[in-house]
Amino acid sequence: MPDLYPVEGRPMLTAERLKELLLYDPETGAWIWLIPTSNRVASGAMAGRKGGCGYWQIGIDGKRYPSARLAFLYMTGKWPSAYIDHVDRDSDNNRWANLREATNSQNMANRPKASSNTSGYKGVTWARRDKKWAAQIMVNGRWIGLGYFVDPKLASAAYVSAALKYFGAFSHA
Repeated sequence: MPDLYPVEGRPMLTAERLKELLLYDPETGAWIWLIPTSNRVASGAMAGRKGGCGYWQIGIDGKRYPSARLAFLYMTGKWPSAYIDHVDRDSDNNRWANLREATNSQNMANRPKASSNTSGYKGVTWARRDKKWAAQIMVNGRWIGLGYFVDPKLASAAYVSAALKYFGAFSHA
């Protein structure tokens, strides 16, 4: 989990310091500099840029922070204990209503099916040896087999049912 620890020689960023420097609009997810910490930006300018992983980041006092984690700090006064999940899976949408704290399993459950998926259904693969469709789900880092099916739609239904059971509102098929 990034950004929970201070940069050597610097105190950890607090909500008070964050609010001193930046204004967060929970309706739009936008950040505006009140007092820039770099001479590269001006007061009143939009803060942040896209990082390498596709998430918005903001540099404060020489350290980059994911803007979704900063929104959590700004709104609650504390750092998230684990991950911040985008409800709609859009990393550009940092509106407060679209952000929620999540475990790693919950965060992974909200991902779309892999681009390499050939079945067309999340959690469903072709079991060549059995000549059937296999459904499986990962929960807390462990794979759980959900059965073998003659139809990929039936395997998908098994996955969807398990995702709702294990992840509730975080499930996404």
